[in-house]
Amino acid sequence: RVPRPAGHDEDLATHEAGLIWVGGKPQAIAEAQKLGRPTFVVGGAEIYRIFFGDCTEIHLTTVLSTVAGDTRIEIPLENFELIELSRHPQTAKDSAPTEFQRWRRKNSVPKF
Repeated sequence: RVPRPAGHDEDLATHEAGLIWVGGKPQAIAEAQKLGRPTFVVGGAEIYRIFFGDCTEIHLTTVLSTVAGDTRIEIPLENFELIELSRHPQTAKDSAPTEFQRWRRKNSVPKF
């Protein structure tokens, strides 16, 4: 869990350094509506599970490398279409080549 700013009240949104901490999904959606612009959900598996049904686009970065570990995420893309793909070779600044994908939900209408 990400540490919250000192004095954070779970029932109120906290704004700090361009980030907004919220207490749950309904509050997150309300805060996103106030912004009036596209909102990005960044998180771990639980955050993705909670918001996946509301996502109209997915920005997916894949680092093309084999690493040790047991954490994987399976993203069901059958209701999405690939609209952008770019591949980037490994450079002196990178540890591996990278692929960026942008997917859009088919027949999507934002739910909020």
